[in-house]
Amino acid sequence: MKTLKEIYNSNEDVRKSDIPQFWLENFLNFMMGSTITADFDDDGNIIEYVYYSHDFRMWYRLNELEIERDSKINNILD
Repeated sequence: MKTLKEIYNSNEDVRKSDIPQFWLENFLNFMMGSTITADFDDDGNIIEYVYYSHDFRMWYRLNELEIERDSKINNILD
């Protein structure tokens, strides 16, 4: 799994499964009311939500200090 920093640097749209569970609620609260897209199966059912890179990058910049702090802590603990 890519880190949030790697996702940020890729500048690609972000799948819900790409966001670590620890940060997911924070991200979804940020995205409330924003436009998103999804991947669909052949029957038209949603497989997974996809968030636009621009929105993810804005959220990341708002939370950058906390994200990078947690990343450093996790690296030390690993």
